[in-house]
Amino acid sequence: MLKFLSEKKTSATPGYVTDKRGNFYEHTEYTSSGESWVNEKVTGNADLPYKYTGKEMDAETGLYYHGARYRDAKTGVWLSVDPYLANGNYFPVPPVNDKAKERNKKLPAGGVFSSVNLNAYHYAGNNPICFVDPDGKVKMVFILIDQPGNGGDKDSYEVGIIDGVDVGHTFITVCDTDTGQILTVGFYPHNRREESISVVDGKIEVDGIVKLDQNHDWDVGQVFIVSDELYESLVKDIEKDICKPGKYNLNNRNCTSWVIEKLKNIGITLPNGEGKWPGGTGSCPGVFGEEIADSGGFRNPNSGSSSTGSSKTKIVESKANKKIN
Repeated sequence: MLKFLSEKKTSATPGYVTDKRGNFYEHTEYTSSGESWVNEKVTGNADLPYKYTGKEMDAETGLYYHGARYRDAKTGVWLSVDPYLANGNYFPVPPVNDKAKERNKKLPAGGVFSSVNLNAYHYAGNNPICFVDPDGKVKMVFILIDQPGNGGDKDSYEVGIIDGVDVGHTFITVCDTDTGQILTVGFYPHNRREESISVVDGKIEVDGIVKLDQNHDWDVGQVFIVSDELYESLVKDIEKDICKPGKYNLNNRNCTSWVIEKLKNIGITLPNGEGKWPGGTGSCPGVFGEEIADSGGFRNPNSGSSSTGSSKTKIVESKANKKIN
């Protein structure tokens, strides 16, 4: 019996191997793509097939086998394409009708407009130091932000003649490209008639509710490639909140801070996006969206957001009696 010991929690790569008595058997170190550069073992011991991220290396080809695809450690890429890209799910369609236009606004993970999706052979989002792809079937998590007004600036809130106060919205999508599972949800105040968020009445906390958000528009997004373990952990965390959502608080547990919390629980740190509005401060889609766009995110080219900001009139203090639903 052999024991595999590793200090690299993210990649789960065996560094040292011992026998059942704790005696040294083998020591291997790898580059970020999985090519070994240090290999020490006791003379006469068999060469172990399981190496980088605990995956089997084919002795004849020198390729890693992950279950769904083969990967070359020298180049750090897969030998076959990402099935989601190959199936055309990332591509917009001709905007010949409203249905087609709506589809183009909601391409998964930003579609071809997110640079990470353009590389059909990338491993772990081109960041194997932080992420893994255990079987070649991609698990993606992406955050989507609908900024106030037309987006494109750090406004915490805006007002329209018809719509009243617009604070925007932040939501999350989890996507398993192998099974086709896509779940898009957001955290909201439970919009009962007798109980709603009101900045003028000082009502900043009500019961919360997690809703499906697959038809929600967005201005800014960011995608993350995660392991099976982290993906399942996030899905369970979301399902827990669907059953027991807890309180919605405008200042410290709103839609944006809820998304930040969910990703923090799987080890992904996001900006806090703090902004101000009448009656308090907290994470808000306007500021959060700009921080995400400036730190690896992407803008939706079909959303109407721009670097010059919204054309809607900014809210003034006299409008503070509007309700945020």
